[in-house]
Amino acid sequence: MNKYLEKKLNRIVDKHSVMVVEEKHATRIFDASSKEAIFRSSLILLKERMKSNSRFYCCPNDDYVNSYKPELSQTQIDALPDGNIKNEALNQVKRYNKIKKSFDADIEEWLNINKAIVDKDGEAAFIILETRCDYEYEGFHFTSLEGTK
Repeated sequence: MNKYLEKKLNRIVDKHSVMVVEEKHATRIFDASSKEAIFRSSLILLKERMKSNSRFYCCPNDDYVNSYKPELSQTQIDALPDGNIKNEALNQVKRYNKIKKSFDADIEEWLNINKAIVDKDGEAAFIILETRCDYEYEGFHFTSLEGTK
């Protein structure tokens, strides 16, 4: 476990801590009284979100990326005279590279999610959830039960 995560969890965890998960139609409460409980809860959430099969995580589709593939190769573009046509071709390459980079990151995230589930790695599941906690319907925070301190 990295030091940042260790410090964060040490600040959160106590016997009265809960993880409050804010979803579209409900707010759910999970045990956060220990690191193991947080990791277990994170794995439950990650599995549920994968089963929903698109509402949260879906396998990236390369058809979208391929629809932006440049019409000309870099060699063909280099051979063009300077002007609007060459600029448009260069812009197509830039746009494609940006979309491809985003697609590659989505594939990596998809693989990491599947690996965390298959390996039953609650720590990895927590890290994935934390990186997505500002996404719509994926937020969560930690608090303590009232009247327990």
